[in-house]
Amino acid sequence: MTKKELVSFIFIDFLVIAAILFLFFYFEKKTAGLIGGAIFLAQGFYFVVRIGKWEKMTSTATFYGVMAHLFLATVPVIILRLAHFSTPFSEIKLGAITGPGLHKFAETIYLILILCHVVDLLKLMFFNKNKNITA
Repeated sequence: MTKKELVSFIFIDFLVIAAILFLFFYFEKKTAGLIGGAIFLAQGFYFVVRIGKWEKMTSTATFYGVMAHLFLATVPVIILRLAHFSTPFSEIKLGAITGPGLHKFAETIYLILILCHVVDLLKLMFFNKNKNITA
């Protein structure tokens, strides 16, 4: 894990937000939702591949943020969207889980992901003598 790598992760986080906003501005909601889900999935898998090379990956906040992003937010939202594709996402209800409720949870997880990247970057900048944790 390097400062450059974590800065690139944070840049990617904000680039993905911009891409998702663009999609929902220019495309129909269902199409934008599916493409957006694919972008979030690709982002998550990209991060998994990158952090998989870190020697002490499970000792980083980024590891747990990425796992939460992928498996508690992105995958459940995609499954819910695909399972109820003909229903507007705002009207989906699966027991106590609603489409908007799950989406709000996913937004919170994404903010936590960004915070995890920032925490690891600050730890690397101020508390690590080596300034790198390499594979």
